[in-house]
Amino acid sequence: VAESAQAGLDTAIVPAGLRSAPRKLLIMDVDSTLIQQEVIELLAAYAGKREEVAAVTEAAMRGELDFAQSLHARVAVLAGLPAAVVDSVRAEVKLSDGAAELVAAFKAAGHVVAVVSGGFNQI
Repeated sequence: VAESAQAGLDTAIVPAGLRSAPRKLLIMDVDSTLIQQEVIELLAAYAGKREEVAAVTEAAMRGELDFAQSLHARVAVLAGLPAAVVDSVRAEVKLSDGAAELVAAFKAAGHVVAVVSGGFNQI
């Protein structure tokens, strides 16, 4: 595990009981997990505020702001954006490396996959 961390790889240790379970549930976040980007930052770019929103996101990730505070601060900069921006952002979204294969493998094995989002389910 230590060697893979040095090589820049992520490692997950799964207990044997879970590996052998007949049915599994994979739940993952959308932003920066299923997809490579943060949707709110993509939207903020259209308002000319990407850096400002990214700074608030980083502060929240460091635990300096709670989720509600960070969400209110980030969404405030989106005021006035036309709804058509959502379609533009949807076209920019890129799946994370291996995401499509992971989901396909889970579904092919008869497992369930769910994703959660902070609120931009149109994307």
